[in-house]
Amino acid sequence: MSAEPEKLTTKEAAALIRRSPWTLRQYAATNQIPFYRLPGGQLLFDRSALLEWLRIERPRPKPPERKVDTMGVYPRKDSPFYWMSYFTADGKIQESTATDSLEEAQQVYKRRLEELARGVWRHPKNRKLPLGELIDRYLESHAFTKIAPATQRMYRQRLAIVRERFGYSQVLSLTADDVDEFVKDRLDDEASSTTVFHDVATMIRVLNWANEKRVIPYLPFPTKGLKPNRAEFLSQVLGVEQEKAVLLAAEPYQRAMIIAALDAGLRKVEIFGQRWEHVDFARNILAVSKSKGGTKGAGRPIPLTARLHATLAALPRECEQVFTYRGRAILTDTKKSWYRILEDAGVSGIRFHDLRATFSTRLEELGVPPMVCMALMGHKRKSVHDRYSRPQLPSLREAVAKLDGWLRENGLNESEPRLRAVE
Repeated sequence: MSAEPEKLTTKEAAALIRRSPWTLRQYAATNQIPFYRLPGGQLLFDRSALLEWLRIERPRPKPPERKVDTMGVYPRKDSPFYWMSYFTADGKIQESTATDSLEEAQQVYKRRLEELARGVWRHPKNRKLPLGELIDRYLESHAFTKIAPATQRMYRQRLAIVRERFGYSQVLSLTADDVDEFVKDRLDDEASSTTVFHDVATMIRVLNWANEKRVIPYLPFPTKGLKPNRAEFLSQVLGVEQEKAVLLAAEPYQRAMIIAALDAGLRKVEIFGQRWEHVDFARNILAVSKSKGGTKGAGRPIPLTARLHATLAALPRECEQVFTYRGRAILTDTKKSWYRILEDAGVSGIRFHDLRATFSTRLEELGVPPMVCMALMGHKRKSVHDRYSRPQLPSLREAVAKLDGWLRENGLNESEPRLRAVE
C-alpha cells in the first residue's frame, strides 16, 4: 500500500478534521492552523499538524450573520423617483427606479431580484453605458488584441461606422428597429450588402462580448435576422488575352506579384509576406512564409512554373521580402494600382483575388484532382474551395459536347435555324 500524503488540499484537510472547507479556511485565516499557500493561491495543510491540532479542543468560529434586505422600494427627498435597495456580492446597492409610480418601481425592484436569482445581474454603472464607450472597452480587451492584425483593422473600420451612428446611444436602449434603419441607410448610401453585413456582425460581436463579460445584463434586442444577406461570392476567371494585356500594362514589380498569383495561387497577404529564405530555386519549390490567419496555410509547398521561376530569379534581393518596391517591402494594399492596371489594359470586373481563382480553375480544366488543387490553394474545406473554382469543368464540357453531337445527329445544329411562322 502506498503511504498517505503528508500535504493535503483544503477538501482533504476538512474531511480529516471533520469540518467544512469554509470553517477550515477560517481557522487558517486566524492562524489557528498552519498552512502553505501556493503561488496560484491554493492552500495546502500538513497532516501531522492537523492531527496534533485535533488533540486540543478548539471552538468553532461562528459564521458571520447574513444581511437581510428589508428595504426594497422607498422614496427619497432629493429625488422625484422611487429608489430601491438590495444586497449583492458587491455589497449594498442603491439605485433609482427611474419612475415616480410605486407600482412600476416595485416591478423594477422585482426584476432586479430575478436578475440576481438567475445570475445575470449587472452593476448600475454598466446600465447607463453609451455604445461608443463599450466599443472602446472592447478594443482594449484581450478578446480583440488576440485576433490577427488584419482582422483587427477590419473590425476598427466597421466599428468606426457603427460609432458614427450609435456612439452616444445607450446600449440597453438600442432596438432592432434602430439596426434595421441603420442597414437601410447604409444600403441607400450604396454600401454593398457584404459591407453592411460586416458592420452589423461586428456590432453584434461587441454586444455578445459585453454580455459574456457581464458588462451589460442582457442583449438589448434579438440579434437573429438583423444582418443583411451577403452578396454571393462569384469569382471571375482571367482570359488569356486579358492576361496578356494586364501583364503588358503592369510595372515590373507589379508583374511579378501578378504572376505569383496566377501561377502559384498566392493570396495578397502571402505575396506581401513571402521571404527569400523560403524560395528554393534548386528544388524549384516555394514554401509560403505567411498566410491568412497566421499559421493556417503557411508552409505549404508550391512547385514553381518556368515563368514564375524566371520571374523570381530576376527580382533584386534588396531585403528579406521577395516582392519589393524601390528597395522596400510592399506591405500595403495594391487595390488602387491594380485598378489602374486594369484601366490601362482595357479590362474590367476582375479583382486581384480573382487571379487566385484563375489559378484554381485552370488546374481543374487540366483535370487536376480537387484534393491536389485544395493542397496548392491552402484550403482545408472543399466548401471554401468550390467558391474559387468552377466545379468539374472537364465533365461539364464533356456533357455539353455530347449534347452538341446529339444536335448534329438530329439536324438541329444549324447556326441559323429556320423558324416556321405560326399562323
